[in-house]
Amino acid sequence: MTTKLLFFSLLLSSFFLSSQSSTKENQKTYISFDKYLGVENIDLSNGIIEENEYRSIYNNHHQFFKSLDFLPGSVHYNNQSYFGLSLKYNIYEDEVLVKLPNKYGAVTLKLLKSKVENFVIDSHKFIRVDSVTSTNDELKGFYEVLLEKKNVVLYKKYDQAKRDVIENRKVFYHFLNKNSYILYYKDVYYKVNTKNALSKILPDHKKTIRNFYAKNKALYKLKPDSFMTSLVRKVYSEISRTNNKVTE
Repeated sequence: MTTKLLFFSLLLSSFFLSSQSSTKENQKTYISFDKYLGVENIDLSNGIIEENEYRSIYNNHHQFFKSLDFLPGSVHYNNQSYFGLSLKYNIYEDEVLVKLPNKYGAVTLKLLKSKVENFVIDSHKFIRVDSVTSTNDELKGFYEVLLEKKNVVLYKKYDQAKRDVIENRKVFYHFLNKNSYILYYKDVYYKVNTKNALSKILPDHKKTIRNFYAKNKALYKLKPDSFMTSLVRKVYSEISRTNNKVTE
């Protein structure tokens, strides 16, 4: 067996026998494996070549998550995990873009949404949801996981509105964020964008919710993600203590 074939066999064995999600060593193995196969041979290349249709006149009002630049990340795509990637998340179109190197430099592909189970971009985890809320509103697309506990998950849905801006006889686009929060509790999805909505779901913790809103008005305005995460974590702690007392 040649050295190249031996190297391929070792990588292939490690690829199928090791856990896909846990250690950095496993992630390095997958990165090495994908590089060995070549970009044209991995499943990620089965996407659509991306062309940016929207030019933004303001750098801080574009359609991408956090930055116009590609960010480090990973993706679970078509039942396979890929690490060490360069990703963009197009909020307006709810699409994941990946930059893959090739012999000409690099190509940007739009991944097929139906095959993306989850992805991580700049340490932010997103999953694809296809369900309905308690009021039968459709939940489709990618949602960021802000907090994940047993039987309780807080999600953030990024959404945008687009405005046309004409300058120097050219059309540019201005994107405005319209974010919302979803709580997964007891196998049901709920919209929790207001104090009353959350109190209705958790009536036994209405006082805690009301007091938290009253004491953290500044946090609610300046850092709504931190506000919602801290509130749900606090309520979850109360639920856990109550459940422990019942079982004692």
